[in-house]
Amino acid sequence: VPGSLKVAVTQVTGDGAVLTWATSSGHRKVMTSCLLHYGPLTEAMHVQTAVQPAEHRIALAHLAPHTTYYAFLSCSHATTTYTSNTVHFTPHGDPAVALEVRPPPPPPPPKPVRKPPFWSSGGGRKEGGGGQSAEDGGIVVMMSQRHMDAPRRDPHSAVPSTSVILGAVCGVVGFLIINVTVVMVVRQYSHRRARRRRLLELQLEQHGGYLYNFEELMADYNQQ
Repeated sequence: VPGSLKVAVTQVTGDGAVLTWATSSGHRKVMTSCLLHYGPLTEAMHVQTAVQPAEHRIALAHLAPHTTYYAFLSCSHATTTYTSNTVHFTPHGDPAVALEVRPPPPPPPPKPVRKPPFWSSGGGRKEGGGGQSAEDGGIVVMMSQRHMDAPRRDPHSAVPSTSVILGAVCGVVGFLIINVTVVMVVRQYSHRRARRRRLLELQLEQHGGYLYNFEELMADYNQQ
């Protein structure tokens, strides 16, 4: 019976609130008296007012605005007293506005937890699967064949990019330029050495082919 005695706030006014209470029809008929208990939460004041068991709507007024109140109902049957749940409300201070209070929607039912189709807590193999299984510590991992296939290569990835081709061409051109430069330097050095050697031979012929002044000739040769 205590769980069937319920109080709810349906409206909040500028100086009060409207409460409704409900219980089963059989309990309402046998109840002899009911009392509404209410008061501000921050004060020690406690008010009791009689409520007819046949009335299901209770209107409270002349309360302090912007103050939170509590309220609950107690009903008696013979020597037994039943107490309802406790509700709270705060008058907003505007006498021309009555705010409707709706109960919160019920929470959605919990979704059933489903086991993944490719996992099993047993130690054996799962029958009917098309993949391969790897057993590790009592857990069987089922792998589908399509996940075990080698990854497909993108056909466009095999074509070298323009930057790679351009870099290769620049490398080849640079290598050729370096080789040509080295060949030209070597040829100029060889021609210079040959010309100096020819001048040395001419000077030797002018001196009669004798080498008594060879040191002077070599000095002239090195200065040229």
